Amino acid sequence: MLSLNLISHGQLQITAACKIGHMTALADLDTCCSPGQFVDELHRQNQQAQVLVGNLSDAALNWQPNGGKAWSIGQCLEHLATTNTLYEGAMRDAIERNEGHVLSGSGVYRPAGWPSRKFIQSMEPPPTRKFRAFRKIIPKASGYRAEEALSRFLRAQQRLNEFVFQSREMDLGSIRFRNPFLKGVRLTVSSGLLLIGAHNRRHLWQAETVRKSAEFPGP
Repeated sequence: MLSLNLISHGQLQITAACKIGHMTALADLDTCCSPGQFVDELHRQNQQAQVLVGNLSDAALNWQPNGGKAWSIGQCLEHLATTNTLYEGAMRDAIERNEGHVLSGSGVYRPAGWPSRKFIQSMEPPPTRKFRAFRKIIPKASGYRAEEALSRFLRAQQRLNEFVFQSREMDLGSIRFRNPFLKGVRLTVSSGLLLIGAHNRRHLWQAETVRKSAEFPGP
């Protein structure tokens, strides 16, 4: 079993094999990322979400643009919390099933080949391609409360934080997990983490565009 040690921001050492800088080139994080950089990015995303939700009324959090056809800020956060919880569970299960056979590694996350790289990059904002959400991660239409929506997102982020710390010395490119949405599709854990990072950036960007909308009802 993976140990349940916690990690705080900045506790991981950044691997020299993957120098990107001070999180200024976020697009590069979909092709190469160390555990330390991934934790830094989770921390940045947490701050982004807190700013997004800060001082919002529940009505504003639930407001949907395009006449109700696009997601609200609350829906974006719920979608990320649910998706990340399912992915983290599937990746954790894969490591625990292979306990004793997991190789040690450099700790650098890279996509498993060109198809994975292109798919991960297609998630980056601003979107150039639309994807239909799977049924199990389509958020309900309304009823979100600001504190609860933010807390659910942050808890999912913390579980990812813990997972990264617990697996920091493993070769996550050698372990594959079952995609929780596509039967028969298996991704490397490295690819899964990079995908989560890009997917977070996509929907936090979407939530920001909602808040910047001219019709947004305000706090």
